[in-house]
Amino acid sequence: TLGVNRDGMQCADRAPTRGVYVLRTTNGDRQFAGFKGGHTTEFADTHLQAALIPEPLLATARFLVLGTVGLAYEHSRGAILHTLDLAQKYQLKIVMDVNWRPVFWSNPNRAWEEITPLLPRLTFLKLTTEESIWLFGTKDVRAIAQHYPNLEGIFITAGAQGCTYGLYNHYGQFPAFVVDVEDTTGAGDGFLAGFLYQMLTQPTVMDHSQDSDDQIRQTILYANAVGALTTTRWGAIAAQPTHAEVQAFLYLHQQAIPHRFP
Repeated sequence: TLGVNRDGMQCADRAPTRGVYVLRTTNGDRQFAGFKGGHTTEFADTHLQAALIPEPLLATARFLVLGTVGLAYEHSRGAILHTLDLAQKYQLKIVMDVNWRPVFWSNPNRAWEEITPLLPRLTFLKLTTEESIWLFGTKDVRAIAQHYPNLEGIFITAGAQGCTYGLYNHYGQFPAFVVDVEDTTGAGDGFLAGFLYQMLTQPTVMDHSQDSDDQIRQTILYANAVGALTTTRWGAIAAQPTHAEVQAFLYLHQQAIPHRFP
């Protein structure tokens, strides 16, 4: 009903879909507390097969978006590495949301070793302040960009403290929108979805042929608004807002997106 393309979906006949226990604090913040129905290695998402990745999907795509949880498991790690090769073959923009979740790893100490070799292959990187310090030893966007010149965009989200960003050599910081927080689950996913929507609908941002500091800031502002709205509802997926809701939210906050943003 949501129009999600299911081409390329894989099913593991003998492995269940992963159920994740999430604990929420009184202020809406969340913590992953374990899994329903088995050990972390026993769920369907650990069985993604490289041989079943349909190459035609990559040939017609513009972005490859991935997290790092799959790197914790042999089969899914192989599928991720294979898909990265295809993405580079077809010159896709590669986006990583770090999503560092120790509970998903049988040996959490391996995570840094699996993630860092992929960084030179990325185009855009989204991570939290804690993940930035864990991965790079700093939360300084400029320092990270200097070390990884392949990164066209870096976004460090900090919850109620807002976000800092570097995009096409434009750097800045946005405070968080003040909202009534119900559940922070999915806020980072919302931020990234908002950014990707802007990239896909704004050609001048995508190819940065006419980018300006104002246009870049409007792009990040939109992403920030999507993330903020996601926290006002329960859940991670159902809480994601529509484009119309984001526009209305920005208008109410006297930060309406200019008419060039459809």
